[in-house]
Amino acid sequence: MEYLGGGSALDLLEPGCLDEIQIATILREILKGLDYLHSEKKIHRDIKAANVLLSEQGEVKLADFGVAGQLTDTQIKRNTFVGTPFWMAPEVIKQSAYDSKRPTAKELLKHKFIIRNAKKTSFLAELIDRHKRWKSEQSHDDSSSEESDAETDGQATGGRDSGDWIFTIREKDPKNVENGAAQPQKLESNKEKDTPRRPLSQCLSAIISPLFVELKEKTQAYGDNMGSIEELREAIYLAEEACPGISDTMVSQLVQRLQRYSLTGGSTFVSLKYEF
Repeated sequence: MEYLGGGSALDLLEPGCLDEIQIATILREILKGLDYLHSEKKIHRDIKAANVLLSEQGEVKLADFGVAGQLTDTQIKRNTFVGTPFWMAPEVIKQSAYDSKRPTAKELLKHKFIIRNAKKTSFLAELIDRHKRWKSEQSHDDSSSEESDAETDGQATGGRDSGDWIFTIREKDPKNVENGAAQPQKLESNKEKDTPRRPLSQCLSAIISPLFVELKEKTQAYGDNMGSIEELREAIYLAEEACPGISDTMVSQLVQRLQRYSLTGGSTFVSLKYEF
């Protein structure tokens, strides 16, 4: 593997924001890499600033293919929940089959923002120099006030050391059923056995999904914005993925509270039947 001394795009954000020319230049190079991968029927599935590396001359490279996937002539969609939550597309979070519903990398290379603003990669050398100067200044400050600066650095970088959204979710199941066929996956020999996971909440199909369908229909009938409803639905499903069974617990607690409220003589009698 070649040495890339320019650091990652995440590192280059530490001194401050990037301007549009720098953003467009990096995006163009990322899209070129993705266009090549897609032509080989490979999907990266974890594009984020930490996985975009730069050489000291400003060349942009994609890194970390640990969760990359391979498509075939018979398997043109993937629905595995892998990647980094903060950078995931909605269809990945919802675990719906994803392919090329959005513009392709080749099409995005022709976008006006890229064409108007992107420069040669050598233009990014200035960005790399800026980060080196910033890092040198930080080292100098650390030597004079180590404890206080250590705390400040964590806040200034957006809490990178404790960032809950930087981690990558990788495939855990030894087999993943896609397109009706089980796709075996190789596990690392030294990988610890996954602890048994609780089953997903039964109320997802029995209560929550039908409820959101009904809410969408009513909202659409009144001409209201359905964006907030969809965001709430995605949040519930994301929480369920992180903690299977939490939706059942939430609904059960909600029912108990409503029952206690009705028994204590509340002004409004609430009757709710919770069945699976």
